[in-house]
Amino acid sequence: MSSRGKPIDPAEALLRRTRTRLAVLTMLMVTALVIVVGVTTAVTAVTLMRESVDRALLAAASDPLVQHRLFDGETEGGSRTRLGDADTFVILTSSDGRILGSTTAARLDGLPDASALAAADRGRDVRDVSLGGTEVRLLTMGIKGTTVAGAESESDEAAGADDESGEASSAPLYLQAGMNMALQHNLQQQLLLAIIVIGALGILGAMVVTLFVTQRALAPIREAFATERRFVAAASHELQTPVSIIRVSAEILERERLVEGDGATLVEDIIGETDRLGRLIGDLLALASTEAGAISLHPTAIDLGTWFTDVVRRAGAVATGRSVRLEASPPDPVAGLGVTADRDRLDQLVLILVDNAVKHSPPGGLVRLDLLDERQAGKAAIRVSDDGPGIPPGELERIFEPFVRVPGTRRATGGAGLGLAIARQLAIRQGAELTVASPAGAGATFSLALRLDA
Repeated sequence: MSSRGKPIDPAEALLRRTRTRLAVLTMLMVTALVIVVGVTTAVTAVTLMRESVDRALLAAASDPLVQHRLFDGETEGGSRTRLGDADTFVILTSSDGRILGSTTAARLDGLPDASALAAADRGRDVRDVSLGGTEVRLLTMGIKGTTVAGAESESDEAAGADDESGEASSAPLYLQAGMNMALQHNLQQQLLLAIIVIGALGILGAMVVTLFVTQRALAPIREAFATERRFVAAASHELQTPVSIIRVSAEILERERLVEGDGATLVEDIIGETDRLGRLIGDLLALASTEAGAISLHPTAIDLGTWFTDVVRRAGAVATGRSVRLEASPPDPVAGLGVTADRDRLDQLVLILVDNAVKHSPPGGLVRLDLLDERQAGKAAIRVSDDGPGIPPGELERIFEPFVRVPGTRRATGGAGLGLAIARQLAIRQGAELTVASPAGAGATFSLALRLDA
């Protein structure tokens, strides 16, 4: 039943669940695809940016003009205190950390980077560093055996750096080229935001397309359900007449004793099987009518106390016929419980529940039929309990579907598994709610909740 108490077609509910599952599965696949593509795109873009920056730094450090200026000890003039966005610089430094030349006048706190210098002894080193709060991509490469004007260390001067040939002794030197990564980081954030927005729009578009496609795809199935119901209703109605003729003919054979001996037993079997076939046809017709909404209801005001007394009497006959005890409470009519419902259909519903409980109870078992006064919640409940084998948790809702039986009970109870499906539909059509509970090994309890009149 829907949240507003309106009847829900079981077939339509099944189609909705199928459509939801298809949509969810499709959305999961699309979401996974978007995530994979987005992550791959982001990683590839960041990697390409890094490689582009590294090539630019290597080109700057390898530029002969830049190296010539640095080896001559030239330094940019000016008084800039910070490195501009995407600005590039190259410095020449000695192994003892003295900056011998620089292409920028910005303050570069933290340069030269000692750990990068140490790593450059083993080969070219590229890393990300923070210089005075500025994120910088830093390339370090060594230049050994080179003499630079003014590059002699103080220790060399103290010891007399000139050798016998009068030339200055060489010392290991390093080039450190860096670029301010603020612009690249901003571009990366914009790229990530664009990927997220495009991915979200893609997922939303896929959801709309999925809902539209599944709606169109399930339309033939919906029509097939409707065709099946019309066929079942028509076939059930047409079968009633020949089945009735067969039964009447068999009764005449039995009453007039036109068949004797073993033939008489066959006639009894014919009567019994036609009765069973007649009940099955009636159940199919009732189920098709209730599911299609074609069942006719005639709601009237019902006093539940008086009605309950009568239905207990009728249910007692059902239990006695199968050697099962029936207990009911309260034994006396309850005053003040009034509902509006179709009395015949309400009788049919409750007797289906009693018949189901009796079938699943062992000989000498107990079936309880209770009327519960829940007027504070604006309702009354009719409860039918048995002490049978119970219902597995996974079957609690499936037993209300047509032809579904609890495993192992078909042979013991007979029937085609239509009674509870009819009962659920009768409840829905009258604005009631039918539920079931079954503690492990403690039988089953069916509860029918009816809204009380104001």
